[in-house]
Amino acid sequence: MSEAVAQMQRYRSAPIVLADRHAAQLRISGQFDLDRIDQLLDLLPRLAPVQVRHEDDGRVLISTRHR
Repeated sequence: MSEAVAQMQRYRSAPIVLADRHAAQLRISGQFDLDRIDQLLDLLPRLAPVQVRHEDDGRVLISTRHR
């Protein structure tokens, strides 16, 4: 996930933050449309056990989803 977030961050002005090391270590793969980063971020909870929270300042926090 950390590599994917680094790539997404290149195309987004507001920060994308991995809130915990477990989220950073998750593996995802696939081909993604970098012109639609926010849609990809919203899709992440379907691809991995994470939650995505959009902050008022534009930041996006990705953390491990707790049961």
